[in-house]
Amino acid sequence: MGRRWKILIVFFIGGLFACATSNPDASSGDDGTPPQGVECEAEESADCVCSDGNTGSQICNSDGTGFEECICLQTPPDATSDTSSSEDATDSGNGRLPFPGSDNGGGPPQGGGPQLCDTQADCDADGMCPSDAALGCECVQGQGGIQRCIPRCESDEDCPTPGNPNITLSCNDNGLCRPDLGPGGGNTDPPDEDDGCKDDDDCAAEGECNPNAPLGCACITIANGDTGCRPKCETKDDCPTPANNPDFQFLCSDDGICEPDNGGEPEPEPEPEPEPTGPVTCESAADCEEVCPPVAPMGCGCAELPNGNKVCRIKCETTDDCPIPPNNPNANPQCSDNGYCMGGNQGGNNQPPQ
Repeated sequence: MGRRWKILIVFFIGGLFACATSNPDASSGDDGTPPQGVECEAEESADCVCSDGNTGSQICNSDGTGFEECICLQTPPDATSDTSSSEDATDSGNGRLPFPGSDNGGGPPQGGGPQLCDTQADCDADGMCPSDAALGCECVQGQGGIQRCIPRCESDEDCPTPGNPNITLSCNDNGLCRPDLGPGGGNTDPPDEDDGCKDDDDCAAEGECNPNAPLGCACITIANGDTGCRPKCETKDDCPTPANNPDFQFLCSDDGICEPDNGGEPEPEPEPEPEPTGPVTCESAADCEEVCPPVAPMGCGCAELPNGNKVCRIKCETTDDCPIPPNNPNANPQCSDNGYCMGGNQGGNNQPPQ
């Protein structure tokens, strides 16, 4: 087996849409990441969802006690747009920084995180690996069987340079280029006071909520006690799909928040509406067409009862025209003088129609 390589590169800074988990034993994780306190394999990588709807990456911390924050690449600009300066992306104020080393402002063509791969040949292709990754990339399988191109390294100097000047990548003991978070995997810088949200009104601000979330976003507490804006839902159909990963599946949690479907319990199927029992009221024979049993040779009609109510009845000329109900084989329906089957499973009182 070859070494496992993984990386988290270049980032969405404010209103970070981290990944959530549907682990039923976890008490958090609505941010899109497996929650803190959930055991994982050290240096294991996993997909997560960014605030722009794309898929990013995250990694299990060194002691295997939980996943770190979701890291998101800048979505590359459209080929028809002006990409003459990567500084425009850095200085745009939108918190999305370029992945250096390519002509499109630094972003590999897919955007949203390390590139998906099926074989090593995919990672060796142009644009699949940062150009300043000294040892190239290797196709590595992470959580859920998803494979991505991860830069190789033997020292820190082999790792590509992030677009964020406040973050550097270092080569860990497994030869993985990853954000340098200091001893013990903890972030060396305190979080910005402006990060996160205070209430749902903050999530209504421009750029704070996925524009494809039909019900908007809610401000919830995520991993490490931070807060973030997450799409609200009534069913999983309300959860927006990442543009660069159409196969990414969501669940709608009991709290009405979209979470990635990591193989948890499926949403229960809605209970079927009960079949009508007893007589079906009607105004005319047309009202009885859909409820008339297929074994009625003469069809059904709208019969008026002595009390003035009208109900659907099986029509007949003789008792032989009156079928025995399959759920009541002991029934003995009879053909009344007025041409309707009475008794058996006809419902209502068994007085003949007027």
